[in-house]
Amino acid sequence: MNSTKFYKISAICLLVINLILTGFMIFAPPPPHKKGGPKHFIIEKLDFDKEQISQFDILIAKHKESRKEIHNKIITQKKNLYQLLLKENKAIERDSVISLIGGLQQKAESVDFDHFNDLRLLCHEDQKKKFEKLILELAELFNRKKRPGKK
Repeated sequence: MNSTKFYKISAICLLVINLILTGFMIFAPPPPHKKGGPKHFIIEKLDFDKEQISQFDILIAKHKESRKEIHNKIITQKKNLYQLLLKENKAIERDSVISLIGGLQQKAESVDFDHFNDLRLLCHEDQKKKFEKLILELAELFNRKKRPGKK
């Protein structure tokens, strides 16, 4: 087999593979939580009524605002951290800023935890078991890189 024939066969194989993968990406159904976002996924899983959805919307708005505030503080501290690269003798200041960032990350996790605790309080007794099942899915549900407060 000469090299020209080898390259033609390789190119055709790669083209076929690309077409198959593209077909999978286009025609594959999205994961369940992608159809309406986490909010709709949670509402559906817990079978919320209209009043609960209204209260949940308020919880979401408060949560987003808290997370946005923390996120902005983290961004500010990261800017401060990298500004230290322009200074001499920066080790002590660096450790201080990194500690501040770590504290803000802890605060963000606490805000998230409290948000889901408040969500649990919205549930009626018959929804508590559904909430327990949902808790097991939360890590997967929010396992994506996304900035707080963004849609």
